[in-house]
Amino acid sequence: MKNGGQSMNISNFRYHFSNQIASRGRTYYKESRIKSVTKSENGHFIAAVKGSYRKYEVDIGIEKNGVITSAQCTCPYDYGYCKHIYAVLIYLETIFDDQISDRSSNYLPKLIKEYSMNRRDEKDVPVSIEPELWLTGSDLFFRLKIGRERKYSVGDIKKLIEDFKYQSTRKYGKFFEWTHRYNDIDLESRRLMELAYDIYQNARYDYYSSFNNQKEFRLKGKYLERFLEMYRNKSLMISDKEYRVEKCNPVLKAVLTTTKSGKMKFSPQDFPLFLGSYDNGYFLLENEQIIACADYEFTRTVEPIANILNQESSIIISKKDVPVFYNTVLRQIEPCFDIDTTAVDDTLVPPSLVSQLYIDVDDEGIICAALQFAYGDSIFPALQKGRNIADIIDPYGEETALSMVRRYFEQVQKDTVHPFQIHTDDAAFALISEGMSLLSKHLELYVSDRFKKINMRPPVTASVGIKPFGGLLEVDIEASGYNPEELLEMLDAYRQGKKYHRFKDGSFSLVDDSVKDLDLLTKELNISDKAFLRENITVPMYRMLYLNSLQNDEEHIRLKRNSEFRRCAKEYESMLRDEDAFILSDRLEKTMRDYQKYGFRWMKTLGMYRMGGILADDMGLGKTVQAIAVMQSVKDDCQPGEHKQFLVICPSSLTLNWQNEIKRFSTDLSSVCITGTVAEREKQFGEIDKYDIVITSYATLLRDIAKYETKHFAAQFLDEAQNIKNHHTQSAKAVKAISSDLRFALTGTPVENTLAELWSIFDFIMPGYLHQYSYFKKNYETPIVKKHDTASVRSLQRLTSPFVLRRLKSEVLTELPDKTETVLETKFDEKQKKLYLANAAQIKGQLKEMDEGKDKLKILALLTKLRQICCDPSLLYENYDGESAKLEQCMELVRSCIESGHKILLFSQFTSMLDIIADRLMQDSISFYTLTGSTKTKDRMKMVNEFNENDVSVFLISLKAGGTGLNLTGADIVIHYDPWWNLSAENQASDRVYRIGQRNNVQIYKLIVKDTIEEKIRILQQKKADLLEAAVGGEGDII
Repeated sequence: MKNGGQSMNISNFRYHFSNQIASRGRTYYKESRIKSVTKSENGHFIAAVKGSYRKYEVDIGIEKNGVITSAQCTCPYDYGYCKHIYAVLIYLETIFDDQISDRSSNYLPKLIKEYSMNRRDEKDVPVSIEPELWLTGSDLFFRLKIGRERKYSVGDIKKLIEDFKYQSTRKYGKFFEWTHRYNDIDLESRRLMELAYDIYQNARYDYYSSFNNQKEFRLKGKYLERFLEMYRNKSLMISDKEYRVEKCNPVLKAVLTTTKSGKMKFSPQDFPLFLGSYDNGYFLLENEQIIACADYEFTRTVEPIANILNQESSIIISKKDVPVFYNTVLRQIEPCFDIDTTAVDDTLVPPSLVSQLYIDVDDEGIICAALQFAYGDSIFPALQKGRNIADIIDPYGEETALSMVRRYFEQVQKDTVHPFQIHTDDAAFALISEGMSLLSKHLELYVSDRFKKINMRPPVTASVGIKPFGGLLEVDIEASGYNPEELLEMLDAYRQGKKYHRFKDGSFSLVDDSVKDLDLLTKELNISDKAFLRENITVPMYRMLYLNSLQNDEEHIRLKRNSEFRRCAKEYESMLRDEDAFILSDRLEKTMRDYQKYGFRWMKTLGMYRMGGILADDMGLGKTVQAIAVMQSVKDDCQPGEHKQFLVICPSSLTLNWQNEIKRFSTDLSSVCITGTVAEREKQFGEIDKYDIVITSYATLLRDIAKYETKHFAAQFLDEAQNIKNHHTQSAKAVKAISSDLRFALTGTPVENTLAELWSIFDFIMPGYLHQYSYFKKNYETPIVKKHDTASVRSLQRLTSPFVLRRLKSEVLTELPDKTETVLETKFDEKQKKLYLANAAQIKGQLKEMDEGKDKLKILALLTKLRQICCDPSLLYENYDGESAKLEQCMELVRSCIESGHKILLFSQFTSMLDIIADRLMQDSISFYTLTGSTKTKDRMKMVNEFNENDVSVFLISLKAGGTGLNLTGADIVIHYDPWWNLSAENQASDRVYRIGQRNNVQIYKLIVKDTIEEKIRILQQKKADLLEAAVGGEGDII
């Protein structure tokens, strides 16, 4: 029992609960967990609330005035009021409100006040704020006016800003008094106030600001732009005259005349007043009554002269300045002005500059050039010494041309015919690829025949012809404008990270995405450089599915599949869809589900083309029966006198299960399990040829590998194929050494930790398909895992998806009951917490001195110590006499589940922990079985069968020993006592219950000690789960 010790009211009780407790309490209330509420003799309300594991009793005392005198609950929560109390208080507030109190909610007065303040008389005219604008020279100023129908000038804008800030009430004139609130003015007025505030703030912090009149502001720069943008396509008044703001470039007119003294005069006609600029420029056109908002380019060009014409009515140009004015100012502003030049003396108009560039290649192959400036018939070399200053009519134009040439020609030799030269391929490529196009827009270009040969080749657009030939695929790769040797040069340039390649004839080619795609194709088809140069390139038939998956409209690669290839691809797809493509035995036809029949057809179809595959169905979907169906079909297709043999390799715990399943689904497939002592296995090998199926374990195969060297099998099946995930192990090497026509891998987790595991399984089913591991790691694993490279993901997807079939229970077993997963957290008591923290600190110090690469096992051992303390400190300390928080939580959960009629699987990695739990179960007289690695295979099956049928409540199982191959649908509760590094291992264990045959909803509990290594393991589990999803998603797709 507990008492919060605080008094609270039925109307304000929410203030006395944390957000977390309140949220959980609301959830309990919504889920109708309050099962009954009664009123006791002492006036208290007694409620029964359904908790996570059992019902709790809540006792609440409430006086007539609504004061809560006490609130108690029987749950174990010891940190104040609990969620059960919160839920009951909501219930009481709702159901017994009239009996408890007739007072309004505490929120109501505040609510009424808010809406009272916002309430207006419907007849009231809304308050608005308007600008009053006038011009001083070219500067635009504004002040503010406020009011309803009649507007009052604001004498101090700063005070107005503060009135809105503090919602002050102020009187304007005799008849207008108003409380300043932003919600009471329209959007336009609000924007105007925001602008005024920003101008005021800027002026406060601008040291050079001349702001001292708080009645009016000058609009300039970004504030001018903001203000006028507010009135775009609207009208506003400036000095009592109406103007409309429009987005347009104004039409500017001017007259250019010649005076008697030879000067020139530039006179604008009705030139608008230039108000200023920010991103755009603003011109006030008096006659049209328009403020034109000009675009950025127009503004940048016109602004310098517009600023002068705001002050001057015309511009006088002396005779000596005419050439410069013409070639600098006039040439640039001409696109923006309509200039009348009829009154100009043509003899005074200077000739325009024409920059001419001559490009050649000298005898040493160096690209060189000469630049000259032409003014009519007068020509001047760009680097001429001692040139008369009067001859430089357009200095800006000459400098611009010279700068452009120097941008591409890296060396200047002043005393040569062609002073500009290029000495590197990089500079030559820049000139050819982009420079010539850019230079031609600004200069006249003259090039020699020798330079014309240095050209840019077209992009590499490859044409790939594909046709079946003698059990292989013949691939013909061509690209217009390139021979095979040149294509190989381009591929080599791409692999070196070059942006371009220069051929022996001096021409260039851009190393772009077209070359990248061609390189990807050659890599995915495993075509070596030597093979690339052959007249006939051949690849294995298993590349057919990858090539067929490529789109016909590839941007850079055009695929040409001949009729025979298209026939094979169409036949493959047809057999997958055709339910009658392969015949099943009557027993299997009646037994197998539709998705299992599809899996059977998928493996058979792959087998027709001598290809292997990974059946990666979710655990419990019947991978075994699909494999048996394939073997039965192959046997049925045998000719009289023909005998084909199959090899099944699985964990030792599943050998008998395989034999039982074969007997269950087939009447004429014979099988032998290679098990027992050396002598027993010798006898089995002596009779091996008379059996259809040979079943052995990974461990036994390793001991007997020499016996299989002379054997050849029609098909080889690896069950729980993740056992060969490490391709360096002897087991992996052994299974890959066995000769067979076809190879299939069965596994619900083709990837547990790294993509190397997927490579190892593919190296079994189709050696070489994913290349050598070093290549795979460089081009797929590292880019995907470390760089999250989407192109590598797509590439791997195209390669693997045809050979991986993965279905999830949620997709195909719609009749399965629900599965719910709950993480139950607990906290250490003080003693256990001190012990854990002391060990954590010590281990942290030890880890700093270790090498992550060399000391992996030592590091793992240290982390295991922390995991053991979380489970039960007595695993590490024999004399520990304190409690284990997790063990107590676990036993409470077990008792609660049993009381509700459930059967439980309880998994732990530590067999010694299972022993401790077993002791507690015996103390509580709870029946149980225990299965560990030391349990004999025959005993395992016996216990499994009995548990599914009898009343034994608990099955204690070590994670490694019982995580696979068991069918325990008699249970409907799974408890993971401690988290394992791999989520897939836990999921496999859970699926001993959640599989075909399960009729009850399944509840999975995961016990975690908060703020410990166990929380970090949970994070790691999720990362590894994400990797699996990134490797093999539904239907075998790489995400």
